Parts: sequence; structure tokens; C-alpha cells
Amino acid sequence: MSNEVYGYFEGSEVSNKDLFFKFLEEKTGIGVKSILVSELYNYPERMAPIDTESCIAFVVGDKPGKTNTSYLTDYVDYALDTDIGFPCKGKARLQLLIDFLMTMIQEAKATRFVVAITDSSQIEEVKTVNLAQLESKILADFEECAPPDCLYDVVVG
Repeated sequence: MSNEVYGYFEGSEVSNKDLFFKFLEEKTGIGVKSILVSELYNYPERMAPIDTESCIAFVVGDKPGKTNTSYLTDYVDYALDTDIGFPCKGKARLQLLIDFLMTMIQEAKATRFVVAITDSSQIEEVKTVNLAQLESKILADFEECAPPDCLYDVVVG
């Protein structure tokens, strides 16, 4: 199974998505790459992008060049002597992912931001949250089930 974080944003000031994603990777060390809108697997129809031509779809990876987030979303605490290139505590790794998403949202200056955090692209629930609630909501959802198989529709404005 593969833990995945994938989504899209619309109404952004980003003019070159490849340069934008490279900037994010260099700033954070976390991977992100462009995907096709058709690769937003299991997104409910009501959550599909409004304008598929101008939206920017993406997938996040543990590191640049990766397309899954097994370490960032497994929420397992590893032995302190384990070298995975991330903190050993699951909550600390999840915080890195949350910080990355917040950076992406802020830097993109998008009018709409939608992201799924799943195990094998299974979306079981859709939650609408405002930007100020996003961190606490993701943390609470991970306490119940990791990854939460949830799609977050982030109200950014």
C-alpha cells in the first residue's frame, strides 16, 4: 500500500508550475510534482476542479523525485537510532507535511486549495476547513486514523 498526498489549486498567481514546485522542494526538502487532473483518483465529482485548464494538480513525495508519502504520513514512531532522513516521531514527520502544505498554500496565493491525504487513493470523507483550522484538523484526524483517507477543501479567502 502507498500513502499519498495529492490535490490541486486554482486561481493562483503561479505562472510556471515546474519552477514553483522546484522552489518548494528547495525550500522544504519535500518532493512535489505536477500531475494531470485525471490523476486526482477517487475525487468526488463535486470536488473536481472548476476550471481544469487553469488548475494546478500535484502529488507530494517524501523527498524530491518521490510520489508517495510513506514516511510523512505513517504516524509511526521509529526507534531513535533509525536513520530515515526524517524525525523518528510520527507526529514530527506529520508536522513537516503540514508545514509544507501551509507553505504551498501561502506561496501559491490560490483562491481554492484541495488536498487528499490517503492510503492507496481511498477517499472516505470530505471536510471543508478554513486555513486557520487546517493544522489542528489534520492532527486530530491522524489521532483517529493514519492516514485519514480524507479530502480537505481548504477555504483560503
